[in-house]
Amino acid sequence: MGGIGCGCEYLGRYYQKDTEFYPSCRERCRCSTNGTVTCQEAFCGAHEECRVEDGVLGCHPTGYGRLVVSGDPHYVTFDGRTFNIPGSCTYILARVCEPAQRLVNFTVLVEHEAGSHGNPVLMKRVVVSIHGHTVTMERGRKWEVMVSLETHIVMQ
Repeated sequence: MGGIGCGCEYLGRYYQKDTEFYPSCRERCRCSTNGTVTCQEAFCGAHEECRVEDGVLGCHPTGYGRLVVSGDPHYVTFDGRTFNIPGSCTYILARVCEPAQRLVNFTVLVEHEAGSHGNPVLMKRVVVSIHGHTVTMERGRKWEVMVSLETHIVMQ
């Protein structure tokens, strides 16, 4: 099967055009826009394994990390280390350090401001940038987020 407007058939299965797929754990293929399939040997990266996830065979993460921010301001990083970060500054909370084909580039920033009259540092704002959009959440603006400079009310 091939042709303009159609996808590709490979080993008896149909794939949409301009998509990547794994017919096996050792082979990654691409159905091109002109309906042809090209394949190459594939290996999963560090902290990935080949398995079916959400109905798709491919390289998927072996686990997921968790970063916790609480209090005035206390941080528990992805590796379980604890930090207390004083000072009014903007910090990079999380980001992609080394771009890779399968990673979505993102950044999470947190902005602190000094508390008044000896009170601890407070988190003022969290900014998440991903897929060309920026989502901003500010302390004191309950149920309100800003997405790419447009304010939205989050319904309960």
